Amino acid sequence: MPFRKKKPTARKTLETTAAGLATTVAAKAPQVRDQVVTKLHEGADEARNRWPDIRDELVERRDQLVERLPDDVSDRLPESAKPKKKSKLRKVALIGLAAALGGVAYSRVKNAANSSPAPYTPPSTKPAPDLTKSSEPTQMPDSVRDLADDSAPDTVK
Repeated sequence: MPFRKKKPTARKTLETTAAGLATTVAAKAPQVRDQVVTKLHEGADEARNRWPDIRDELVERRDQLVERLPDDVSDRLPESAKPKKKSKLRKVALIGLAAALGGVAYSRVKNAANSSPAPYTPPSTKPAPDLTKSSEPTQMPDSVRDLADDSAPDTVK
């Protein structure tokens, strides 16, 4: 019987594949290295050009970013980096003030649309009569005169 040829083992196939890859990588290494270096320089230049915009955006979002940190990490931050807590009283006062101003504006517009103010009438130039000084005698009503003449009914006497 002839000798049978053994199948290559998995180890042998892996070793040959690794050797082939090693030679391929070694051959392409200078090109890949040059590509990586150029990409790094391009990225660094872009980051330098965009740095002011990035910094401004981070400053604007600082409060949100600090709030998202875990408590043990945010406790270690210096006080200057932590966001300032806004007073709830100030917020409520501003909302109340805005509501009051809106109400005043609404009432003024409503009153101006519904009625106009009464026109001004100057006072009369004729003086009012003086009631304390009378030139003619006061006239007595008949019923009072009857009481004075003893002709009143018996119930009143």
